[in-house]
Amino acid sequence: MLCPYCHKEMEAGYLVTDGHYLTWTKDPYGSVRAKEKDGDVRISVNLLRCTDAVAHCCKECGKIIVDYSAKEA
Repeated sequence: MLCPYCHKEMEAGYLVTDGHYLTWTKDPYGSVRAKEKDGDVRISVNLLRCTDAVAHCCKECGKIIVDYSAKEA
């Protein structure tokens, strides 16, 4: 998917949370609390609740686009 802001290729991945951290990652089954893997992007901390969501990340301009109806990246 091309980023609608900078038109570079975005990376497919997921937004995942454990209730405390929200992270964009390519691995939807990895531990969110564990040290982030190379390429993961920590979005926020101290969340109450969130479900996994397919999301595309543009590391060039720092945008993440979430598709709330998709099941897999």
